[in-house]
Amino acid sequence: MINNKKSERRRTNGSGALKYFVKQVCPVCKQERWIAQSDQYAPTFTGLCATCSRKVRRGEKNNFWKGGRHTTKAGYINIYLYPDDFFYAMTRCNNYVLEHRLVMAKYLGRCLHSWEIVHHKNHIRDDNRIENLQLVSGDKNNQIGILVRRVEHLENLLRDSNIPFGKNHKRRVRVEV
Repeated sequence: MINNKKSERRRTNGSGALKYFVKQVCPVCKQERWIAQSDQYAPTFTGLCATCSRKVRRGEKNNFWKGGRHTTKAGYINIYLYPDDFFYAMTRCNNYVLEHRLVMAKYLGRCLHSWEIVHHKNHIRDDNRIENLQLVSGDKNNQIGILVRRVEHLENLLRDSNIPFGKNHKRRVRVEV
């Protein structure tokens, strides 16, 4: 940090108060930049520029790290994998892999190909037990989806017509005497 008069510059904020800035050199990339003098005394100040800070604060070093597991908007669970992990080849560009694909890959003992699809049998996206997962090709997955939608459609038709069906329905058997 350089504190001589040449390195300082002043700027007013909206209220008219002066804020002092000093030149700071990033210890990693050696790039010079202006920072607010008061920022130097913050407990989180590292001296790194924004670019270098993003590179250093990845994974567990990030302040928002939650164990490398989060749920997507679609309801699937993502797992963070490190580059030395055997299944790292399955990750996307952000080092995350979908948990159901990881569970199936560990069960098979190999990485899954991008064209292999893991199907949830009960259609609950965060239920990643191996009993609930099924490895299928793209065509099979489409067939399963079509059949499931057809069954749901037929069940709705039966429900609307008030015809009893399901596990709790008792069949009436005619006995001729």
